[in-house]
Amino acid sequence: MSGCEQKLKDITAEFNTQFGVFVKAIVKDLSCANAPEEIFQELQQEAIKVDILVNEGFLAIFNPLNIGTISLWLNLSVFL
Repeated sequence: MSGCEQKLKDITAEFNTQFGVFVKAIVKDLSCANAPEEIFQELQQEAIKVDILVNEGFLAIFNPLNIGTISLWLNLSVFL
């Protein structure tokens, strides 16, 4: 488990206990084409209704902004 994953688990536990809300952290690389479907299936199997979705991922591209392909930019889109 990476340091980021552990920190996410710690924050999840804190929200669950301190605020009395159910928080589930799912670590996935959304640049993988099957990751959204895996997340959806996991939530369906556990009968979890999503009220708030936080995508903590990001891509840093500095200069020029036209670096990359249209495919790369389309794959970064997140629809809620």
